[in-house]
Amino acid sequence: MVIIYPMHQIEQPPRLAAALAAVDLNLVVVLSVLLDEASVTRTAARLGRTQSAVSHALDRLRAALGDPLFVRSGARMLPTPRAEALRAPVADIVSRLHDLWVSAPPFDPAHARRRISLVASDYLQIVLVPQIVRRLRVEAPSITLEVRGPHGALLESLSQGDYDFSFAVTLPDSPSLYSQKLFDDRFVCLVDVDHPSIRRPRDLDRATFLRLPHALITPLGGTTGHVDAALAVTGESRHVAVRLPDFMVAPRVLRGTDLLLTLPERVARLFEGEGLRLLPPPLALPKLSGHLVWHERLARDPCSLWFRSLLEDITQVRRTPPARRPR
Repeated sequence: MVIIYPMHQIEQPPRLAAALAAVDLNLVVVLSVLLDEASVTRTAARLGRTQSAVSHALDRLRAALGDPLFVRSGARMLPTPRAEALRAPVADIVSRLHDLWVSAPPFDPAHARRRISLVASDYLQIVLVPQIVRRLRVEAPSITLEVRGPHGALLESLSQGDYDFSFAVTLPDSPSLYSQKLFDDRFVCLVDVDHPSIRRPRDLDRATFLRLPHALITPLGGTTGHVDAALAVTGESRHVAVRLPDFMVAPRVLRGTDLLLTLPERVARLFEGEGLRLLPPPLALPKLSGHLVWHERLARDPCSLWFRSLLEDITQVRRTPPARRPR
């Protein structure tokens, strides 16, 4: 997980910051090659510069470091003790600069020690997390997966680095967020197998649906859901007798009651055969889609790219470019 540190923890002392700002990193690269080649001509050829440009850079290095750095001995350029003392630290600096600016180290999930954090409702946790954990235990055993329930400040949490990802059905509207569809789902109904009004699938018609008491799953504590929105279009409504926040608890309250529960099929199938009957709803309801959402700060992070690829493989989603929320 990317950690955002308060600015006072990384702020350099003013004098040091000013001194570093005055350093021309090109001079460090020139010095590194001069130490290897001991020749202005060969250094110029290796760097693709003119000899006069390298000579000018050497003059600036001498002035900045207060040392001649190289002296001639016949046709050779010999490094001074000061230059020799700089050989190891300059090589280390150039290597680190190369790693920082030129080549990011490849991500190795088998040995990576990272924490991947995500926010998801228990519906999306049920559908996705067990498969993710099984794959992580095999492919990335040192990665820690942290899953939290939903809350109302998703955009802020993702942008501030509190979480890496979110599994979402409703996509937040923000130009700084990207999303990738993972799966499609649909709504079905669950009732007790001994429901007094529903003995056969055809018994659940629209009139019966409207007459029966309903259970409603509201992870964030709302009072209405997709069914209520669909009924409102035709001026109809239903009686919600029980509101619950948990997708794993709600189906279990149906046993021995006349309640009806409408929920995503991927969860409902887990309870089919456990004294509950799965039925098609007698009204048109919108399709559900599960999405992975992340902030633009993770767009090129190697671990995040690997995790997104892992999810695409798990869900067998057709690989498409991530969608950025419209401005």
